[in-house]
Amino acid sequence: MVGVDFTHGVNQQFADLHSADRVSSVRNRKLQSIQGVRKSFPDDSSIKRRKVEAEGGEHIFGGTVTYASNYFNDSPIPSGIEQLTSLTHLNLSFLSFYGQIPLEISRLTTLVSLDLSYNSLQLKNPSIRAFVQNLSSLRELHLSWANISVQGSEWGLALSSALPLLRKLSLSSCRLSGPIHPSLSNLHFLSELHLSGNYLFSVVPNFIGNFSSLTSLRLRYCILHGKFPESIFMLPNLQTLHVGYNPLLTGEIPPNNTLRELSLSDTGFCSNLRDSFTNSKLLTKIQFSDCNLTGQFPSWLVKLEKLMYLDLSYNGFSGPLPSSLFSLPSLREVHLRDNQFSGQLVEKFPHLFAIVLFCNCTYLQVLDLSHNRFSGSIPPCLGQISNALIVLNLGGNAFHGPLLQTFKEECTLETLDLNGNHLEGQVPSSLARCKKLEVLNLGNNQIHDTYPFWIENLSQLHILILRSNKFHGTIGHPQANHTFPLLQIFDLCNNSFTGKLPSNMLRSWKAMMETKSQSQFLSKTFDYGYYQDKVTIVIKGQERELVKILIAFTVVDLSNNQFHGDIPESAGNLKSLVVLNMSCNHFTGRIPASLGNIKALESLDLSHNSISGEIPWQLTKLNFLAVLDLSENFLIGSIPQGPQFNTFTNKSFLGNSGLCGTPLSKKCEHIEASPPLAQSESKYDWKSMWIGFGVGYGVGMGILFWTLALWTKGMKEFTIFVDRVLVLIFPCEAFILMHPY
Repeated sequence: MVGVDFTHGVNQQFADLHSADRVSSVRNRKLQSIQGVRKSFPDDSSIKRRKVEAEGGEHIFGGTVTYASNYFNDSPIPSGIEQLTSLTHLNLSFLSFYGQIPLEISRLTTLVSLDLSYNSLQLKNPSIRAFVQNLSSLRELHLSWANISVQGSEWGLALSSALPLLRKLSLSSCRLSGPIHPSLSNLHFLSELHLSGNYLFSVVPNFIGNFSSLTSLRLRYCILHGKFPESIFMLPNLQTLHVGYNPLLTGEIPPNNTLRELSLSDTGFCSNLRDSFTNSKLLTKIQFSDCNLTGQFPSWLVKLEKLMYLDLSYNGFSGPLPSSLFSLPSLREVHLRDNQFSGQLVEKFPHLFAIVLFCNCTYLQVLDLSHNRFSGSIPPCLGQISNALIVLNLGGNAFHGPLLQTFKEECTLETLDLNGNHLEGQVPSSLARCKKLEVLNLGNNQIHDTYPFWIENLSQLHILILRSNKFHGTIGHPQANHTFPLLQIFDLCNNSFTGKLPSNMLRSWKAMMETKSQSQFLSKTFDYGYYQDKVTIVIKGQERELVKILIAFTVVDLSNNQFHGDIPESAGNLKSLVVLNMSCNHFTGRIPASLGNIKALESLDLSHNSISGEIPWQLTKLNFLAVLDLSENFLIGSIPQGPQFNTFTNKSFLGNSGLCGTPLSKKCEHIEASPPLAQSESKYDWKSMWIGFGVGYGVGMGILFWTLALWTKGMKEFTIFVDRVLVLIFPCEAFILMHPY
C-alpha cells in the first residue's frame, strides 16, 4: 500500500482554520486537497505498504489520511472524504471537530482502522448500527468522546454483528448505557477493549475472560459492581487493566499474572493487595489511590524493578519511605500525596554518610509528596535532577531551611510547589532557568526577600503564589514588554510589599484580558497518566483548595500588604478576572469606573483602605458579582442600585460614614437623578428580563462550581464522598474531568 504523510503538507494548508471568518473557504480548499490526494493513490493492485517517518513519531500508512493533533477549531468534518475509495486508515483524532459524524465515512468499505476520538462529535443520524454495517473490514474502531447515547443491547449487537474482525475497540466517554451485552462475546479477536466513563451499571461479564488475545481492558468510572471475574486475570496476554473508580467492584488478584499496568483506585480490591504481587516482576504502573490502605510503605513495591509509575495518594500510609524505592532504575512518577508519611528525605547512617533518597533517580519526572509529615531540609540534589523533573510538589509538610538554590540550565520543571512548609532565605535567581515553569507556589513559608523581578521572564507561568511570607519592598515596573502573558493567578497577600501598583504590569497580563474555555483544566499529560495541579487560595476570607484549576479561573490577591496610591484604571482591562482582592492596604483615590468592565468578576474586596469618592454606578453592570466588600473606607454618596447590587447586605458598606441609601439604615437627604444605567433598566423589556435570568443562573452555577471545585482544607473525606457521588451519577463527566485523555 502507498504510504502518505500529511503532517507537513495538507495540514499546513488548514492552519487558518483557527480563524472563524475563513472556515468556509478553507473547507472548500480542504475538499479540493482531499480530492487531489485521491488522484495520487494508485490502483489497488499496485498499492504496497511502507513506513513513513512523520514528525512526532513513526506512523504506519497504507492508503492513509492522518490529521491527528492538528486543530480545526470546532468545525464539522468536511464532506467529500467518501471519494477516497481505497482508504484503509483514517485518523482524525484530537482535532476539535464538532457535530455529526458524516454518513459518508461509512461508505469507505476498505477501512481497516478508523479513529475519530477526542473530538466533540456525535453519532445519532446515522445510528451506530447504520454507521458500521458496511465497515466489515474494520480491525480498529476508536470513537472515544463521541456522543452515541444508546443502550447496551443496541451498541453491542451493532458492533458484534457488523465487525466480526474487530481487534481494538475504544468507546470511552460515549454516554453508552449498560449492561455490556452478551453479543460482544462474538468479537473473538479483541485485543483492546476501552469503555471507561460510560453508564454501564452492571457486573463485569464472565465472557471477557474468554478473549484470549486481550492485552488491554479499561473500565474506569463505569458504575460496575459485584465480583470481578478471576478468569480475566488469567488471560495469557493481558497487560493493562484499569478498573478504578468503581467503588462497588470487588475481587481478588491471583499472584501469577502477566499485568504491566494496574489501576484499582477507589475499588473493593484494595483489601486483598498485599499477597497478590509477590511473584510479579513485570508491573510498570500501579495506581492504588483512595483505597483506605494503612500501615508502612508496602515492601513488595521496591522489588518491582520495571516500575515507572506509582500512585498511593489519599491513603493512610505512615512511617518513612524506603530509600530502595528511589533506586528503582525505571521510576518516572511518584504520587504519594495526602498520607501520613514522615521522617526526612535524607537517611543518616552512623559513622558513614548521608544518602539522599532521590539523587540517583535521574529519570524521575513527577515527585508528589505533598500533605504528609516529612521534615528536615530539602535535598539540594533535587535541583540537580531538574533536567528530567517536570513536577516537584513537596507542599504541606514540615521542611525547613533554605529553598533549593541551584537549578540546572536545562531545567524542565513545569510545577514547583513548596507551599505550607517552614522554608527560609531568598528565592534563588537560578530558578529563572526553568523557562517552562507554569506553576510556582512558594506560599505559607518564612521567605525573607524582595520581589524577584527576574521571575517576570518566565513567559509560561500561569500561577504565581508568594502569599504569607516575609516579602517586602516594591514590585516595580515589569522589565519585559510581555510580562506573564499567560498568568491567571497572582497571589501576593499577607506580605509587606509597599509602593504603588504598577499600571504597566496589569496591562501585560494578556491572559486575564481574554475570554477562555470554561471546560479546559490546567493539567499535564505523561506517558503513564496525567498530573492535576492544585492550589490554595482565599475566597470570602477562607482558605479553599482548588483541586481542579480551570484555565478560565483568574485571581489577583494583593490583600494585607502596604500598597498605596490609586488603584490603576488598567485593572479594568482584566475582563476575565473572577476574584480581585486588594483589601487591607493603603490605597487612596477613587474606585476606578473601569472595574465595571470586568464582566466575569464574582468577588471584589476593596475593604480596609483609604478609598474616597462615590461608588461608581458602572459596578452595577457586574451581573455575576456574588461577593462585594467596600467596608472601612471613606466613600460618600448614595449607594447605586441594580439587580445584583440589591442582593448585598449592609456589611458590604459599613465603616463609610459618608454613604447612604439601601441597604444602610442611613437615608440620603437629597434624591439625585438616577445614573444612565438605572434609567435604561427602569423600563421592563426583554433585555432586562434576560439579564435577570442570567444573574440567577450565574449565581446558581457559581454555587455549584464552588461546591464541586473548591474544598476547605482538611475536608478530604467529604471530597472523596462527593467524588464518589459524581462517579455514580455522572461517570462520563467524572471520567473526563479527572482523566482528560
